[in-house]
Amino acid sequence: MKSLKCFPCRAQDAKDLPAKVTISKTKQYLSIIGAHIDRVVGAGTEGRSEFRRRAEAELWEYVAEFSNLALSGERISGIYAKLKEKKIAATAGLGAAKGSATTAHPS
Repeated sequence: MKSLKCFPCRAQDAKDLPAKVTISKTKQYLSIIGAHIDRVVGAGTEGRSEFRRRAEAELWEYVAEFSNLALSGERISGIYAKLKEKKIAATAGLGAAKGSATTAHPS
């Protein structure tokens, strides 16, 4: 998993980058890694929620082990879930704004 190796919160990288850049890069890589986990765990697991839950937890623990974030896999998974919710909300907001702009009639 190339993104995990590029995770910017490794100790040597984090001290060389400004905090805003570190946070931005962390969000970027966390989104990539989380989407990958969603694809891997989601493939062929319909109706197998226990298997999906365990597999997802194990993958996030793997991410935690190699990311140097000093957080548990469960915590990193929670952060990813919040990022994903914000992205969905932003996308829905853009869609609603575009929809209302296209239905507006000129006066």
